[in-house]
Amino acid sequence: MASPVVDGSGRVSLSFRVGVTGHRHLEHPETVAADVHDAVDRVIALGPGAGDSTTPVELTVVSSLANGTDRIVAKELVDRGARLEVILPFPEAEYRKDFEAEAENAVEAEGSIREFDDLLSKRAHCVVTDSRGSKDNAYYRAGIAVVDRSDVVITVWNGQRAKGHGGTAEIVDYARSVAKPLLWIRPELGHHWTEERFGDDSDEEPRPISLLSPSALQRLHAFNGAAATLPSATSPPFADSSLPSPLHTRFQPFVDFALPFYLRADGQARRNQSRHRRASVALYPIAVAAVLCAALQLMFVASQSGLPLLASRVLAIAESMLLITILLVIIVGSTSRWHEQWLSCRYLAERLRSSVFLAAAGVGEEVHGLRSTGLIADPSDEWVSRAFIEIWSRRPILAVGDADVGSVQRWLAQEWIDGQIGYHHSVVKRASRNELVFRRVSLLFFALGAVFTALHTIELFLSGGHSADLTQLFPDDLLSFVSVALPTIAAGVGAYIAHREFAQLANRSRHMVARLVESRRLLEQADTVMRIRRSAIAIEQLLRGETSDWYALVHLHPLEVPV
Repeated sequence: MASPVVDGSGRVSLSFRVGVTGHRHLEHPETVAADVHDAVDRVIALGPGAGDSTTPVELTVVSSLANGTDRIVAKELVDRGARLEVILPFPEAEYRKDFEAEAENAVEAEGSIREFDDLLSKRAHCVVTDSRGSKDNAYYRAGIAVVDRSDVVITVWNGQRAKGHGGTAEIVDYARSVAKPLLWIRPELGHHWTEERFGDDSDEEPRPISLLSPSALQRLHAFNGAAATLPSATSPPFADSSLPSPLHTRFQPFVDFALPFYLRADGQARRNQSRHRRASVALYPIAVAAVLCAALQLMFVASQSGLPLLASRVLAIAESMLLITILLVIIVGSTSRWHEQWLSCRYLAERLRSSVFLAAAGVGEEVHGLRSTGLIADPSDEWVSRAFIEIWSRRPILAVGDADVGSVQRWLAQEWIDGQIGYHHSVVKRASRNELVFRRVSLLFFALGAVFTALHTIELFLSGGHSADLTQLFPDDLLSFVSVALPTIAAGVGAYIAHREFAQLANRSRHMVARLVESRRLLEQADTVMRIRRSAIAIEQLLRGETSDWYALVHLHPLEVPV
């Protein structure tokens, strides 16, 4: 059965990942296997269940498939229908040599390799961590990757410190340092385990293991439950890759995989941005109109002529309705989370856009450790981070070699960096133009207001004398009203300028263009896959930093009463 996360709808399902670390050499593997069976029962009982049709949850085991503990836990969970994700410290051929070295004889080595190959054939996903350096370092990196991917870790450990780097003790220490729920089986004690971080010390019973907080799960439900976004003109450039064959042929499966997720995130970002933007723009003229209704009533009431009763009532009703409309727009926008969904879905869409280029550069598990260089470490919501991890962890793996360097380099420069440079140039142009137009409009209304206020002042001085009365040209009540109305409109336009942050957006994009040009220069100097990969990671961090800065700026402007 195809996993719901890759059914082409762009919906993101969750995986309840059970990681494993432990000793490779066990004195009584049968006893450990029985303990593992009971421990898995316990973990599943504390787990999140199967989810629902909108956001299903799939049981997954994450293992390096080393001898001993890794295989015992992996077999137990695979036999229960769990999906298998494999994290290898070395390429398969090199890893098999370790099994031969650990075996006491050729028969044992053959059996170990056969068991490894049998489990590996059942994998849903397999990645190889950075194998540079010593073997101990490679094992350590693989162990860390298992913990990072997992929601809970099962370990079989005797409690003693490791004899070398990369042992079980170090991986357990890391799991504890990141507060990962841990089920520790003590093989020397027999049928005994310890549960760590399954709840507070004050809890009588351990709390269930949650993949997301209730609010984050609700937001992921909303993302998955929204109407599907069909391919349209919003399709990104990577949807029609210009990579040459045969690299294009190898790369296309990743594009086909990522595109539905991108289109869903991008479509919801655009939809919620449009709703938020229209509501935000509407608030300012509505607020100005409400002020003018109040001013009109006060001025005519204060005048000798007064207002007909019907007109006065109409103005009062209009003012009330306008104020109520403002409140309703804010309430509807807040409860519908247009602003929040716009920012979160845009952030997810941009991460997915970058992921395509990272995949083309051969970037793998490094993505899990990337941090933004922006004002805040990770501007996304909890559900966005989890959604991206779920998508990236199931991606098709693209093999990139040194023979592909030139093609990948040109494609990254043209489609990724040049595309971003073009986008930021358009932001500078559009934001600068809007800033200029709205400031001129604000200044025009303010200047007209100053003129009419001066006329009103002159009229007040002349009204009691014998000079020409300006009311012959401008009725007194109208002059008073216009003197108030024009500065009010100017203030409303000025408030809108401040709300949209046109100048700040243009300035940020100018700086971003300069940094992207420098990134392009460094990318062009990369002459190996490893250097291409490092350049791609640096570019992704730069773009995430820019996105986080944008988020920090824009998230301060939800729907609010115009002032």
